[in-house]
Amino acid sequence: MQFFSNNWCVAFLGVIASIAAFFVSYTIIIKPPYRMERYHGEQVVEINQDLSRIKGSGGRIVLDLDDSNDWSHVWAMVVGIGVNAKRQGESIFCINKNWHISFTKQLQCSPEELANSKRLVVRRSVEGGARVPEIDLGGISFFEYAPPFALASGALTLKKDRDLFSDYLLGSGWTAPDESFTWSVGSRATINLPPLPAGSHVALDLGAFVPVPDSHQRVIVSADGIEQCAVEFTMAIGRQKVEISPAGIGKPIQIILQIEKPISPASVGMGQDNRQLGVALYGIEVSPANVSN
Repeated sequence: MQFFSNNWCVAFLGVIASIAAFFVSYTIIIKPPYRMERYHGEQVVEINQDLSRIKGSGGRIVLDLDDSNDWSHVWAMVVGIGVNAKRQGESIFCINKNWHISFTKQLQCSPEELANSKRLVVRRSVEGGARVPEIDLGGISFFEYAPPFALASGALTLKKDRDLFSDYLLGSGWTAPDESFTWSVGSRATINLPPLPAGSHVALDLGAFVPVPDSHQRVIVSADGIEQCAVEFTMAIGRQKVEISPAGIGKPIQIILQIEKPISPASVGMGQDNRQLGVALYGIEVSPANVSN
């Protein structure tokens, strides 16, 4: 009898545990995941309505996504507004900068859209910003993409002019900016400058990833396809100003940095960072024709 009594107790406890597990599972199933809430939330709907208003009768709005601050939140919100727009049968925006396959190929901008459509920069909302966003909902802000008409003389730094670098000056081949600099990744990185005053000199404030005593990095700097100089970095000479004199005055200028041997921190025993780092850009200084740094 004791045997049957013990078995009955075990069976009874098993039934109770099964019932408890069912209710826990049911609660988890019916509660939408954190990110799924963003697909249906009122703010997602409001963002799409505002984007539709801004778009008007024109083509899809081009969105440039800023990944330098809380990228996971920006990514999740943009995925959410994309899903919501698709469910409504609307095609309101496409994604240019920091497009990812999770946004789907249908949301990737075409060259025609990049050339002709209205453009907005999307970043994590912060309080006390100098610029007023066109939309500020759900923890993300949408700013008008308005490249500077020209670049005046003076110094620009990643530390104080972060948005200017993120939105306009940094081309391909850069990491999301840190507090005061950004790393190049891979063997090629570009900088896009608006028109400069006639005869201006440009100085790039560059460092390099030279992690061990015998590290050596060589960088070739070109402006609009014309080689300007070759720069050598070692552990002893890790940061320097690199001067160039672009010929294309009165029009936008593209600076190309060709890094000879990018290297990953992981390859020299510095953690698990496998990014192929080359140079660090701290800032850009534009000087008048009769001034040289």
